[in-house]
Amino acid sequence: MTEPTESAGGGAAQAASEHVVEVEILDLDAGTENIDNDNDTLEAGGAADTAEEDAGDIDGAIKKLEAEAGRARQAKEAAENTLADKENRLAALRTVQRELDANKQAYGAAYDKLKRDEKAYRDFLTSEKGSLEKLLGPVADEVRKKAAALGDERKSLEREVDSRTTAATEAEAARDASKVKAKELSDRSGELKKLAATITARLALLKTRRDEITKASQAGQYALAYWLLTGRDYAAVLDREPKLIAPTGLAQALIDALDAQAKAEQRQADDERTVVRHRAELTDARKRLDDHLANGEARLRADLEQMATMEGDKPHA
Repeated sequence: MTEPTESAGGGAAQAASEHVVEVEILDLDAGTENIDNDNDTLEAGGAADTAEEDAGDIDGAIKKLEAEAGRARQAKEAAENTLADKENRLAALRTVQRELDANKQAYGAAYDKLKRDEKAYRDFLTSEKGSLEKLLGPVADEVRKKAAALGDERKSLEREVDSRTTAATEAEAARDASKVKAKELSDRSGELKKLAATITARLALLKTRRDEITKASQAGQYALAYWLLTGRDYAAVLDREPKLIAPTGLAQALIDALDAQAKAEQRQADDERTVVRHRAELTDARKRLDDHLANGEARLRADLEQMATMEGDKPHA
C-alpha cells in the first residue's frame, strides 16, 4: 500500500510544480505585457516630444524665411528703383547722342556770329554805362538807390507775408486749443450737474475692468492681469474728474466749474478775433506784394522817366 501512496504524493507534487510554473509563466507574460505597454508609452511620449520639436523647428524656419523674404523684397524694390533711374538716364543720353551731330553742326555754324554779338553787347554795356554815368552825374546814384529800394521792398513784403502767415497759423492753433479747452470745461460742468450718474457710469467701467483683471488672475495669467491693471489707465479712470465730493460741496464745485467754463469760452472768443485780425493782415500783405510784383517795376520806370526830364538833360540829343 506504500507504493500507491508515494505515487499519489509524487503526482500531487508534480501537479503543484506545474501550477507554479504556469503561474510564473503568467507572471512573465504579464510583465512582458507591462513592458510592452511601457515601451508604447515611451514611444508615444517620444513621438510627442519629437512632434513638438519639429513644430518648433518649423516655426523658427518660417520666421527666418519670412525675415529673409522681407529683406529680399526690400532689396528688390531698391534694385527696381535703381534700374528705373538708370534706364531714364540711358534714354536721356541716347536722345542726346542721336541729336548730337545735328546740334553740333547748328551750333558750329552759329558760333562765330554769336560770339561777335555777345562781344558787341558787352562793349555796349561798358561804354553806355560810362557815358550815362557821366551825363547823369550824382543822379546815377539816385537811380541805383531807387532800383535797390525796389528790390528791398519786394524782400520786405515777402518777409511780411511769411511773418503774417506764421502769425495766422499760430493764432489758429491757439484758437483750436482754447476751443478744445472750452469744450472740456463745458463737459465738466455738465458732468457736475449730473454727478451721481457720471460717477455711476465711471464705477461701472471700473467694475468691468476689475472683473477682467480678476478673471485673468484666477486663470494664472498674472502678466495679463498686471498689464490690464497698470497699462490700461485703471488708475487714471479711478481719479478722473469730476471726483466724488461731499454733497455739501457740490454747489461750490458747480460755481467754480461754470466760472472756469465762462473764462475758457471768453478766451476762445478772444482767440477767434485774433485769428480774424491775423487773416486780414495776411490778406492785406499778400495784396501789397501782388501789387508790387505786378506794378512795382512800372512805377520805377515812370519815376526814372521823370528824373531824366527834371534834369533837362537829353543824353542822346
